[in-house]
Amino acid sequence: MLDVGYELIVTRGFTSVGLSELLKTAEVPKGSFYHYFKSKEQFGEAMIQDYFNKYFEQLTARFTNT
Repeated sequence: MLDVGYELIVTRGFTSVGLSELLKTAEVPKGSFYHYFKSKEQFGEAMIQDYFNKYFEQLTARFTNT
C-alpha cells in the first residue's frame, strides 16, 4: 500500500489523492487501512518514513561495498 500511495502522490500530490482512490488502487479494504493508520496524514508520515528508510539502506549498502 505504501508503494501504491507513493506512486499516486508523486504524480498528483498528497492533497489531490483521496483515501477512496488510494484504497481502490491498492485493493485494500477501508477497515484494514484504519487498522494500521489513524488517518491519511499518518499514512503520509509512514510513507515518507518508508521512503527514507529505503534510501538510507541504499546509501549504507553503497558505501559499505566500496
